[in-house]
Amino acid sequence: MAVWIQAQQLQGDALHQMQALYGQHFPIEVRHYLSQWIESQAWDSIDLDNPQENIKATQLLEGLVQELQKKAEHQVGEDGFLLKIKLGHYATQLQNTYDRCPMELVRCIRHILYNEQRLVREANNGTSPAGSLADTMSQKHLQINQTFEELRLVTQDTENELKKLQQTQEYFIIQYQESLRIQGKVGVGGQCMSGGAVASQGLGAVPRALPFPAEPPARQPPCGEGGTRALSPEAAPGHLCARSTFIIEKQPPQVLKTQTKFAATVRLLVGGKLNVHMNPPQVKATIISEQQAKSLLKNENTRNDYSGEILNNCCVMEYHQATGTLSAHFRNMSLKRIKRSDRRGAESVTEEKFTILFESQFSVGGNELVFQVKTLSLPVVVIVHGSQDNNATATVLWDNAFAEPGRVPFAVPDKVLWPQLCEALNMKFKAEVQSNRGLTKENLVFLAQKLFNSSSSHLEDYNGMSVSWSQFNRENLPGRNYTFWQWFDGVMEVLKKHLKPHWNDGAILGFVNKQQAHDLLINKPDGTFLLRFSDSEIGGITIAWKFDSQERMFWNLMPFTTRDFSIRSLADRLGDLSYLIYVFPDRPKDEVYSKYYTPVPCEPATAKAVDGYVKPQIKQVVPEFVSASADSAGGSATYMDQAPSPAVCPQAHYNIYPQNPDPVLDNDGDFDLDDTMDVARRVEELLGRPMDSQWIPHAQS
Repeated sequence: MAVWIQAQQLQGDALHQMQALYGQHFPIEVRHYLSQWIESQAWDSIDLDNPQENIKATQLLEGLVQELQKKAEHQVGEDGFLLKIKLGHYATQLQNTYDRCPMELVRCIRHILYNEQRLVREANNGTSPAGSLADTMSQKHLQINQTFEELRLVTQDTENELKKLQQTQEYFIIQYQESLRIQGKVGVGGQCMSGGAVASQGLGAVPRALPFPAEPPARQPPCGEGGTRALSPEAAPGHLCARSTFIIEKQPPQVLKTQTKFAATVRLLVGGKLNVHMNPPQVKATIISEQQAKSLLKNENTRNDYSGEILNNCCVMEYHQATGTLSAHFRNMSLKRIKRSDRRGAESVTEEKFTILFESQFSVGGNELVFQVKTLSLPVVVIVHGSQDNNATATVLWDNAFAEPGRVPFAVPDKVLWPQLCEALNMKFKAEVQSNRGLTKENLVFLAQKLFNSSSSHLEDYNGMSVSWSQFNRENLPGRNYTFWQWFDGVMEVLKKHLKPHWNDGAILGFVNKQQAHDLLINKPDGTFLLRFSDSEIGGITIAWKFDSQERMFWNLMPFTTRDFSIRSLADRLGDLSYLIYVFPDRPKDEVYSKYYTPVPCEPATAKAVDGYVKPQIKQVVPEFVSASADSAGGSATYMDQAPSPAVCPQAHYNIYPQNPDPVLDNDGDFDLDDTMDVARRVEELLGRPMDSQWIPHAQS
């Protein structure tokens, strides 16, 4: 008769002993529904001490799981539905429990079958009174053995879970490092280019994917006399992962001005998982130098060794229940003072890098586990005046674009290839100007010509050339008093503040020099103009146009700067100049700029405001394009530039600009003494006439 059938007939203490053989490690339901299959397998033929037998054990595990799944599939009806779910659950449970250690399954089933057979045999043979004491002792030993077996299985499960946790932790660290590498490459166009703000979208899902359990980790024994200790990476497998999850969600600005408020946000990704929010930790922010950051990463003692003083630098973490995030928001930090180190060679203060150190500690498991966490911000450059901003931005750009992941703080290459710099400049340009219209191939050729002082118009000629940091923003361009970066930064500044819509419309050609502008305009009709960035003025933009006159064919207006556009916009200035007709190559000016004109009603010149004052108007005037004519009533100058604004009144079109007449010269341009003397005598006559009574003041009585 099958052992299981006889085991079901056990009574009393024997039945309790039999039931105690089963548990989560091997459910009694599995024994019941697969009794025939279990008893037909050769469990005793496997040598538990021989690792080569592991294959047979794996086959038995797979067979057991398959039999359970088959049994579950054959269940039908209302009662069978619940049994189907339960058996399927047991199949998955056994697979997960013994997948890495199938020998333990063999050991477990052999132990169960042996004790079942013993209990059945004892029940069938009966026990003598003399042997009852021995049976009682045997039962106690059996219970102890069963307890040990259960503990061993639980320990094995814990070890398996720990291995899974370590693997997940290693995977997380690899992904985290990969994320840092990617951030380093795209930082110019993303967080690094805009001041270091980390995108918060997507971070909310990270804590749910972390390997930390919902319950606190197992307690560790106290160290020394104290009741708590700070865990080292060797003492707690999850410590490295905990440190990796202390991140900066919103970076502080990378160009940091003293006495100016700035903000930052840090987040502890495992805060919700470990219930840290029940006792929210405090985060402290300090500024340290590049050398101090190096020492910190080498685990050298840098306590209380800071490079400046930050006000409002402590913040308690807040728990957001809706998102399950634990973060600290520094809203009103301010750098009160900075302590600079000795500079090397030609290095300026705007090339010195610092970093903000965020540090905190939190405890779990009733304060028996203490985690020390630290993280460094992106490198920051400290300035004390706004005039240092552009040079500091150059340092940040070079660092963000060309720093390698895992570097020693804050090492960057001294030279990079021109295509690498092109990519960085293009990303910075689009991010700064906030435009989808980036730098074209022609624009990059122009920049290469300016940087390398070359005349080649083929971009491929520059692909193998290197650009040093000194060329980028330490040495002035040939014949200029500014660096390449300072000129490029000025272009972005004027576009961002005043000319962004015109750049997006394609109305600004921009990156061409004076000679290139003349070459482009030479075959165009009179009145065709283009806008280009000035070579001589940082942040300047000039108008080049064609008008064939006796004096010259090409005209270049003195560059406009941000200050000029703060007074009158580019569109209105172009609207004032009626002889500018076509935007290069052939677009009508009004078609391009009319939507940006400031509406000004055509009022009579004698109109007065309500308060009695005549309202003035600012107009753009080019003296060379002014025609003066005198009439008998007295000279009155007519300015060709003073046509009414195209936004309201029709624009006059002038094809001929006459020379300014001189009454002292005759038609041939020679000096006529007789005519001049006649004029002098007439003036003398007029001065000798008595004054009109209306201009004589009344005598006071």
